[in-house]
Amino acid sequence: MLSQRYPGSFYELAGEALNAYYAGNFDASGAPARMLVERYPGFAAGNAQRYLAATAARRGHTRHALALADSAMASYAAIDAAFMIGASLATKMIVAWAGEQTDLVVPDIDRTLAEPEAGAVRWEHARLAIVALGYSLAGRYEAAEALLPRLDSLAATGATFPTDGNARALLALAEGDPEAALEHLERARVRDFGIVRVLSRILTGDSYAALGKTERAVETYEGLLTSYRVNWRDSDLWAVLLPLAHERLGSSYLALADTARAVEHLEAFALMWNDADRELQPRVAAARERAAELSAPQRD
Repeated sequence: MLSQRYPGSFYELAGEALNAYYAGNFDASGAPARMLVERYPGFAAGNAQRYLAATAARRGHTRHALALADSAMASYAAIDAAFMIGASLATKMIVAWAGEQTDLVVPDIDRTLAEPEAGAVRWEHARLAIVALGYSLAGRYEAAEALLPRLDSLAATGATFPTDGNARALLALAEGDPEAALEHLERARVRDFGIVRVLSRILTGDSYAALGKTERAVETYEGLLTSYRVNWRDSDLWAVLLPLAHERLGSSYLALADTARAVEHLEAFALMWNDADRELQPRVAAARERAAELSAPQRD
């Protein structure tokens, strides 16, 4: 076996970390990921730090996760991997959004917008799309809207791969237009060869929920509960958004009058965030209390 012939090799550590992660054994993924950071600086360390950030975020440790995302960006910066720095910023933004700490990331988004143009059309489009997504997640909708004409202009050249579907969906949801949000998400899926990104799944579910199509929302949120439905390109975000899927499923099943399933997901959410940061504890308490109310024996 590889682990016996090459103990401690990059491939052994990466395989061990990723296999544990995809199996949902997040604690077991930590040790090999940290060893990757120590032994293989640069690209491998950056990737490992992004997954470590995701597993911290899954526990509701938002500030620690944000620090790990910063470390990932530093690892990529050391080898001038500009695109991966942007990918790490996207991870950081979504971690902050899930953990209600988006104000902490706005300065990063502002700095990214202030940087010189990226050069090639596709990289400039990606840079501005990340900024638009960040502003949308942070509720800075006017700032995000202001970038759309430039994104459209770059996309019209045909020299880029549009990656702004989630930002546009967030803006549509903020405007109370979930149907438009679904249209943006579907166009993004088609452009991405049928792949549905992790954040897109949450936003799709949110759009169906806003339309009152609760069963479709449930179907979409449940797609996040199993890693085999997650594409490798943004699989680090799976752990980040897994608690949110359970939280939303609790509310959705309650709307469908399926009390048992509602309790199941509310308890799963509360367990994941049991020792979450202080700022998140009200959500944990609310889920735990609601689950207890629903589980209590009914009096005649």
